[in-house]
Amino acid sequence: MPLPLPNLDDRNYADLLEEAISLIPKEYPDWTDHNPTDPGIILIEMLAWLTEMVIYRTNQIPDENQKMFLKLLNGPEWQLEGDLQAALQQTIVDLRQRYRAVSSEDFEQLVLQDWLETPTAKAFGPFGVITRAKCVSQRNLALTEPTAREEPVPGHISLLVVPQTLVDNYSLLSFDGRNDYLEIPHSDQLNFANDQDFTIEVWIRVNKVQARTQETHNSILEKGRGYGGFPYGIRYENRSGKLQVTRSDGTKFATINSTKVINDDNFHHVAFVKDSSTLYLYLDGELEGFTEDPNSDNTINNSSLYLGRRGNQSHDFQGIITQLRIWEGVRLEADIKQEMNEYLQGTEKGLVGYWNLDEGSGTIAKDKTPNQNHGTIQGASWYQPNITASLLRGLWSFLDERRLLTVRHHVVTPDYLPLRVWARLYLVAGSNAQQVQDQANQEAQAFFHPVNSQSYWDGQGWPFGRSIYVSELYQLLDRIPGVDYVEDIMIHTHDLTTTILTQPSSRPQTQITVKDTTGFAVGDTIQLDPSNSDQEYYTISSIEEGPNQLTLSSALNEAYGVGTMVVRCLSSQVNTSISNREFSVYQVTELAAGDTVRIIPTNRNPENREIESVNYSSKRITLKEPLSQTPARGTKVVQLATWREERSKPKEIGLFIQKELIRVKLRDYELVDFNVEMNLVIMEYIGNQWQLSSS
Repeated sequence: MPLPLPNLDDRNYADLLEEAISLIPKEYPDWTDHNPTDPGIILIEMLAWLTEMVIYRTNQIPDENQKMFLKLLNGPEWQLEGDLQAALQQTIVDLRQRYRAVSSEDFEQLVLQDWLETPTAKAFGPFGVITRAKCVSQRNLALTEPTAREEPVPGHISLLVVPQTLVDNYSLLSFDGRNDYLEIPHSDQLNFANDQDFTIEVWIRVNKVQARTQETHNSILEKGRGYGGFPYGIRYENRSGKLQVTRSDGTKFATINSTKVINDDNFHHVAFVKDSSTLYLYLDGELEGFTEDPNSDNTINNSSLYLGRRGNQSHDFQGIITQLRIWEGVRLEADIKQEMNEYLQGTEKGLVGYWNLDEGSGTIAKDKTPNQNHGTIQGASWYQPNITASLLRGLWSFLDERRLLTVRHHVVTPDYLPLRVWARLYLVAGSNAQQVQDQANQEAQAFFHPVNSQSYWDGQGWPFGRSIYVSELYQLLDRIPGVDYVEDIMIHTHDLTTTILTQPSSRPQTQITVKDTTGFAVGDTIQLDPSNSDQEYYTISSIEEGPNQLTLSSALNEAYGVGTMVVRCLSSQVNTSISNREFSVYQVTELAAGDTVRIIPTNRNPENREIESVNYSSKRITLKEPLSQTPARGTKVVQLATWREERSKPKEIGLFIQKELIRVKLRDYELVDFNVEMNLVIMEYIGNQWQLSSS
């Protein structure tokens, strides 16, 4: 008698056909003809018949063969537990999870999501979080030569990542275990009685060997003087290497000790929660233990909150403390785990104290909540962790296990383009100049921010490689309350010396009065009103610092009003000449192929040429068109325009040709730098004329 065959799928032809046709209105609503004569229905009928044949053949596979196939898919250690059908379904679900990096989206999502669950990422703590990622195919962006980075490289991909800790130029507060501490003054918001729930969260990294080993524990934080009752405390047990959270009413103590050691040179997130009469300890988002709170008397006090030692007197802690958050009320495990790696605004509901401890300098630790309970640092020092290289190696190894064998991958950070914006704002009568300037700065910082762009770019940050359009900046600044209109926006990506005219100038003057002559020197080439003209260049022949006057070697060709921008052009000198098209200069950092330069010999007229290529290692420039003569050593080379600037077609205005700046181009691996430099000229209408604002 033959063995009964298992029925893995009991659907027949009619069932499959009915199911497929029922999905048509959902998947393709425009398909309304479901008659048997419709070509699409005929195709579905054929596929239903083929599927029924596959189901029949699948039902012939014995259980043992299926088990061996499941072991092949799940690994040699896999063992069947429970029902075979359930195991088949779970394996299919697991296979649908993203693991292999095949597409660009795979690479991006793996580092944004799956990476966080790895032991390597958890060891980095908040420094292992990736906020943005972009995969660039067929490119090797790990190369340093700009031209090589632009070349297609088959079989390579480059993953651009923005670590969370780069967002704010992160710094850490380090305690040496020898009289270092942070004192936060007493506040009722930081005090919790027996009938009040709370949550304390903090990131720490413990030195395995503490400076003070004679004491059984080292205090990470505690609101107390070292005697009497206190609402909360977090300690490092230096003999066991474990963590302890505690509170006391002065006679009874409630403590929870971690089951895991924390002196492994990794960052750990600690959460101490009081929920009614039960206390909880969470370590790295996971519950470590809980206990009943026996305290019945008063746990509040008027002591400061101390970090790094106990009660300003003993039990000094050696290690790193960062991201301290104090909440009134209970934080659930899911909330703790979800937000422990995120930055907060300081205005979240229930948050009564928030110290990032990332100021980087000074002796004040700022509370970012409206309570403003700022702390004072005593002895503890700031330093910036240099972990980017280690993080990139960790990400590379993580992806190396998931890439296809034929793919070579590179994990790099973006190039951050420094951006400087100049603009002249004309204010509505009665407007506050300082408020307008402050808001303009805030809006510009958000608009260009590579990560937290607030209301711009869906809050996801400036898009990779997106060009900067001047028209958008006009719109951005023009809608700020108090601004009547905006003129002469200029954008540049270099660190330029600039000033403005404080007196109107007209042709044929040879002297101009500026706001400041600092950074300008005799012989410099300057440009006036660069926002709408690329033709007006002058050389400084003398400088009078008292009246802030620059004397030019030639007369002005047109009139310029108060507030006109004056820019010192970037320049270098010829070091060695090879030909009338090729020579080396002393400085090529700011030059690139496509830039326009002016070659200024000492004994003949200047010549303008476009750069064909730049060799950064040898500082050699090759021009597209040859000069009339080979330049001598010391010949001045002035940058007139950069390849990043795209201007409209020339417009003839009188005898002059003007070109309006349209946009500044970014490469696909570039983002705008975190801090945009805004240089705003504020004009107010005073005494029936526009004048420079005095504020």
